Amino acid sequence: AISKASQRTMEKLRPNVECRLFYWGTPILETSPVEERSARDELGVGHDEVLLGSFGRLQRWKGQDVFVAAAAEVARARPKSRFVVVGGSVFGLEPEYFERLKHEAVALVLADRLSFTGFRSDVARLMAACDIVCHTSRVPEPFGLVIVEAMAVGRPVIATAGGGPSEIITSDSDGVLVPPDDPGTLASAMIALIDDPKRRRSLGLRGRELVRTQFSIDVMASTLIKHLDEQLIRVRSSRPTLPRDL
Repeated sequence: AISKASQRTMEKLRPNVECRLFYWGTPILETSPVEERSARDELGVGHDEVLLGSFGRLQRWKGQDVFVAAAAEVARARPKSRFVVVGGSVFGLEPEYFERLKHEAVALVLADRLSFTGFRSDVARLMAACDIVCHTSRVPEPFGLVIVEAMAVGRPVIATAGGGPSEIITSDSDGVLVPPDDPGTLASAMIALIDDPKRRRSLGLRGRELVRTQFSIDVMASTLIKHLDEQLIRVRSSRPTLPRDL
């Protein structure tokens, strides 16, 4: 299992099968100020503007429309804010959702402040270009890989409480948790971080350290190797001892 929530689900589905928890390993990536600046230039973000981003495949349960609705509130309150939605439809699921999001941005008079990039392979670069990364799933995530990826590049995260995100983040310590499907509360959390650069930096540093100590590839590998060693010892100790004369 990749989270305690998914572990509980697996145990309910297969009660007689042992299920062990291994958090997904995430690389700790370094990006340069030049890379970050080039990404911000590409998105039309000024030096004095704050960029907030949403990352992930585009599906309604992922809640990108919640992000767009909250962004509209923030844009009215903080003129120096800009927004980006990174991701596209995957496996042909809900292809119409992308167009719906763009129509909503126009209806909310947000089109000139919000960029849609579609599918990208340079996600770490775009995350590092953001000042704040938002996770807005409507239902509990099995894990929330986007969250740890953003933390790994040192960016503060606002995430929907429940499931994996509530295991990853201690709210107001290494990130911020908000209720699901609540654009108003999300907008308030966005504004609070926009107005507090020092807190943004503190959350980013703590989040990066959390990934290094609990969610890195090295931690996952060592945990898995320890588990395999334990299983090997158990198998060897359970072998029947054959009589000497055989």
